[in-house]
Amino acid sequence: MRFFGPSRRKPAEPDANFPGLDREKANDLRTELRKAAEQRGAAIRINGRMILLDHPRLGKVSADVSGAVRQLGSSVHPKASQRIATSLVDQMLASPQGQGSETASVYASLRPRLVSVEDGQGTFTSDTATTIVLDTGQGFKTMSDDALSRIDDPETLRHAASVNLRADIESTFDVQVSDHGGGVVAIEAVGSELASAATELELVLDTFAPRIPRDKGLLFAIPAHGTILVSPVGEGEELVASLNHMAKVAVTYPTRQPLSRLLHFWHEGHVDTLSSFDQEARAIVITPNDYLTRLLRFDGNPEG
Repeated sequence: MRFFGPSRRKPAEPDANFPGLDREKANDLRTELRKAAEQRGAAIRINGRMILLDHPRLGKVSADVSGAVRQLGSSVHPKASQRIATSLVDQMLASPQGQGSETASVYASLRPRLVSVEDGQGTFTSDTATTIVLDTGQGFKTMSDDALSRIDDPETLRHAASVNLRADIESTFDVQVSDHGGGVVAIEAVGSELASAATELELVLDTFAPRIPRDKGLLFAIPAHGTILVSPVGEGEELVASLNHMAKVAVTYPTRQPLSRLLHFWHEGHVDTLSSFDQEARAIVITPNDYLTRLLRFDGNPEG
């Protein structure tokens, strides 16, 4: 009589359905895919390299996960499984179901885009606003709410654009990270619209500069369309020096098409603009918010 015990295949051996991943990474990806689908109200079935999502409002959609598997196989980021699974599920649910390939192509071609504004009424920072553009293959066309509504619900399309941007951050931008002194780090992708990815600043940092501390928030600037400058937030005199240096770098950063010359602050997804120009004095004025003002005190306590 022959007895069959537990499988002797080790966790480090390649997964049969997700080639390029060991069993542990493959199982992590499956777990994160199920979690992401559940969080969005969709049922999920994983069959080999194919996944099927069934959403009560959006219907059924399937996708091959080979691209996600390759992406995870080349990543060493500790949250790679979660990020890749979330991005894939979001992209699947953002795609229009039961519509023609032309409409699906429109969804895939939408991106958020930051533009300069001069009235101090920006929707992202005081001097920039978020618009939606369509990549026509020959250039980018700004889409008004009326133009979006002729395609689908504008909020649904804005969500699709954000999903596309997150996918670009994780797989498309060719980025260089360099030190600009005084704690300022430049994240640059020449010839791109990387600055618009500042609307997903935490993902940008996770992807390109995960070691930059952000527990107290971040100073950041978007002086050029292809550049994001970031600097950690310290306390007391260190913070004073960081504010002054970052504001100077934002103003003097070399570019023919500036986007924003001001200094901004990010903390837990919230953005404040900290600097302005005094035209009469021809000087930069930095006005810390209440949170940073407390950090500027000698005890560095932001809570009290």
